[in-house]
Amino acid sequence: MRYSLPTNEVSAQNQLSLIKIYVQKSGNGANPVRIEEIKALSPVKSDRISKCHRFLVDIGLLIKEGHKYRPTKEAVRIINYFADGENYSAQERLRSLVAETWFGSFIHELLHLVGSIDKDSLIQRMLVEAKLPDVDLNKEKAAVLIDWLLTADFIEKNSSERFILNETPLLPESVPVQMPTIPASTVLEQVADSKGMKINVNVELSFDELSPQMRSEIIQLIKSKLT
Repeated sequence: MRYSLPTNEVSAQNQLSLIKIYVQKSGNGANPVRIEEIKALSPVKSDRISKCHRFLVDIGLLIKEGHKYRPTKEAVRIINYFADGENYSAQERLRSLVAETWFGSFIHELLHLVGSIDKDSLIQRMLVEAKLPDVDLNKEKAAVLIDWLLTADFIEKNSSERFILNETPLLPESVPVQMPTIPASTVLEQVADSKGMKINVNVELSFDELSPQMRSEIIQLIKSKLT
């Protein structure tokens, strides 16, 4: 098993932005793309872009073809979900992808054993697992791994600011991702005024079984529909 680490110079979100450009330039994965084509479009500094590729290949977002790279089918799917506003579907696919990596598998087992863990301890555990020296550079790279785990909603923080596992079951590949059904009670009240009829709608939702990420997305969706 290769215990690859990402560059410490580019955040997980910015690495995903590179994948987005690859998806666009490749025609949804139809053609491989030269790094130079990506550098011209990316907000990431050009001298840092090439440092991202080995890790992105290792976790299944890019395929190396000679001196070019092509986004994987899963990368295309994730980016297109984000582009279509289907953030929950994109997060689920990204979470499934991270679950297959060495660090996703390790963190899953670790948090099932210890329940929760602070950032410094998690970094130490990952370096021990990867058999890497406990030096500042490796610590910074491991911190970007945590950034990936959070970006993929694989882990989340509890009220004590400790990391816990997102316990939402991962769906099989063949099952389409859908937003969960939320228990709700709706009260409609009609109020007449001089300009016509108004309808006031009061909706009560139960968020008890949803992760903080899902709660935030649902609240934003409701707000967008009401404006």
